[in-house]
Amino acid sequence: MTHACRETDALMWKQLENLVFPQVHIAALRKLPIRAINFDNPADKKQHDQLVSLVEQMLSLHRALPTQTDPAVRTLTTRTLAATDTKIDALVYALYNLTPAEIALVEGRKPQAETDIVL
Repeated sequence: MTHACRETDALMWKQLENLVFPQVHIAALRKLPIRAINFDNPADKKQHDQLVSLVEQMLSLHRALPTQTDPAVRTLTTRTLAATDTKIDALVYALYNLTPAEIALVEGRKPQAETDIVL
């Protein structure tokens, strides 16, 4: 194998590695608006506990879904998953005090008038 081929292979593997194993830099993480939870604040603790409960419920439903053979039960579980996901979204939106226009943006929808969107 020639030197040029080895360099090309090395470059190709480096590019592939970046696609398969994306790098996250600490500086980029620090810019994320991660909201700290104050466990001494009853409202913060309540939001945290609700979110944890819903996430645990969702994980349990996802584990159960592949084992369900009854179509009616699978449909019910799938609908419950969707409803749980919607509840989690609503809690996160409230946690970050998102406006209806910001919620529409996050959900990939066209923002409507503020009065048209109800959480």
